[in-house]
Amino acid sequence: MRCPDCSKFVSFGTDVEPEFDDPQPEEVAEGCKVDVYIVNTCAECGAGLKTADLSVPLEGPEKEHDEKCGGALSLEFSVERTEESRGLKPNTPARYRKHYYGVKINASVKCDACDFKHEAEGSDECPGSSMDEC
Repeated sequence: MRCPDCSKFVSFGTDVEPEFDDPQPEEVAEGCKVDVYIVNTCAECGAGLKTADLSVPLEGPEKEHDEKCGGALSLEFSVERTEESRGLKPNTPARYRKHYYGVKINASVKCDACDFKHEAEGSDECPGSSMDEC
């Protein structure tokens, strides 16, 4: 893709951290969706070139948390950016492969009073060709 700032054909820089609204522990404990915004930048100058809005579902637990226990829920949350290229056949040359950009989320909710613990993970991705230009 051509960068409008440095006027060169450049590759994408994918080292920019995804932006998202931090979910509350109660939301993750019930199951929710996390909206994530990713940006592919110019590898030369760092200007934003393409963006995507992703929605990552996190499933709720099989057993609900009993709020009567009086404990507080704590949340451990991590977001990891993913990048993958795929072809229709195993030996497809790199030129003809599709590139997918996405995120993977791991969340863990624990109660400090009872034995409630829930771990959820989810991911979402989109092809680079369907990302919006900045």
